[in-house]
Amino acid sequence: MFPIVSMLLASIFMAGCDKGCPGDSRPRRNAAEVTITQGLWGDVWFFEGDFMPTCPQGHVRAVSREVVVFESTTLEDATPGSTPEFFSEIHKQEIARTTSDRTGFFQVELPPGNYSVFIVENDEYYMCYFGDDMSLTPVTVISGEVTDVLLNITYLSSS
Repeated sequence: MFPIVSMLLASIFMAGCDKGCPGDSRPRRNAAEVTITQGLWGDVWFFEGDFMPTCPQGHVRAVSREVVVFESTTLEDATPGSTPEFFSEIHKQEIARTTSDRTGFFQVELPPGNYSVFIVENDEYYMCYFGDDMSLTPVTVISGEVTDVLLNITYLSSS
């Protein structure tokens, strides 16, 4: 009897997704827009809503935001902000600042090195992810290369 109940529950659960489940469509990446020969390019996407499997109901959109590049930064180098992914101050040298366009695209020329990238959001610095060494939104620029990064703003989403 248990397999029948399991099959029934699975079919009810799956039927909900078969009828109008919007999924989570993503904006296009902007690789074709890159014009620099060394540095960092990327896209900024804003996630809002429910991204729980198996029937996401969230929305992802490309956004214009200020993007700030600092020397490689860890938790010890930053003053906590309003929530764990936000910081009120970064105590490392700012290297570059730019703004993504309405398609989310940004690029910045940088010398080779290790950096941390933040998005200015609600007058604070938003961190997108930790690196293996616990650095905040780390990126590495290699001589003669352009590094690609996708900066996802996810504080208004569930996953």
